[in-house]
Amino acid sequence: MNPPPLLQQPAAQSALKSVGAHALFIIFLLVGLPTPQPPPAAAPVLLTINTQSLAPPPPPPPPQPSAEELERRKQAQAERELQAALEKQKQEEAERRKQAEAERKKREAEEQQKQAELEQQQKAERRKQQEEEIKRIEADQQKRKEEAERQKQAEAERKKQEEAERKRKEEEERKRKEEEERKKKEEAERKKKEEAERKKREEAERIQREEEERVRKEQEEAERKKREAEETEQRAGRALQGVVDLIRAKVSGNWRRPPDSPQGLETLIEVTVDRDGTVLEAQVVKSSGDARFDLSVEIAIHRSSPIPFPEQPEYYQHIRIFHFRFNPDG
Repeated sequence: MNPPPLLQQPAAQSALKSVGAHALFIIFLLVGLPTPQPPPAAAPVLLTINTQSLAPPPPPPPPQPSAEELERRKQAQAERELQAALEKQKQEEAERRKQAEAERKKREAEEQQKQAELEQQQKAERRKQQEEEIKRIEADQQKRKEEAERQKQAEAERKKQEEAERKRKEEEERKRKEEEERKKKEEAERKKKEEAERKKREEAERIQREEEERVRKEQEEAERKKREAEETEQRAGRALQGVVDLIRAKVSGNWRRPPDSPQGLETLIEVTVDRDGTVLEAQVVKSSGDARFDLSVEIAIHRSSPIPFPEQPEYYQHIRIFHFRFNPDG
């Protein structure tokens, strides 16, 4: 709701009346005061003045304002004072309205704060009541659940006892029948065991004879293979020995004597070859004492690849690695 106009408020009206009376009083003072009259003229005095020695006359004084001009000025001054008083009253009234509005907003904010706190308190109370109600319901449910569980356990225990009694009677009957059956089976088992023992002895004797025969044959086969392997190894050695001269000749053809190498050096090289005589590896196993000579022999063996080698495939595993003695001066 908008506040009433300034001139309609009692305080404003009283202030305006006071200001108006003050202004009228000032106007009355200004108007009622007697207008100052100029002093009466003095009697003329005849003076003889030497015009040559006098200075220039002073400028005439400014004209005095008329009575009407003074009255107009007084009224203008009174109006300005009245206007200033009204403006001051207007500012004071605006300040009062501002303070009143601030007080109103403050009261509204406090009321809203109180209302919010009341609503929060009511909400907390309702939440507390709801939680208590939930706890009560849960307690009732838990109580009913425990009672149902107790009854369920009691019923289960009763059935368990009845089942145990039934099983006990069945077990007694089963044991009685088992005892009768056991006695019958014992006799049959004794006879069966005697027969099984007899068959077991016979089977064990048969297995033993077969195992002894198998071992004998395996030993004979192993001996035969061993003899064949030894014979093959001997033949392979002889076959390799038969091509040693060819190997030595080919290596000698590819060998280059190192500078300043002495005469009479000899080295032993371990040679690994493929089935076609391709040299896979050549490594010194007994040095001549001269590293350059040993290296020259290894290089010559690799240059001679493939070297002469027995063609029989059954010889390969026995002679694929062999020792080659090289002495170019021997």
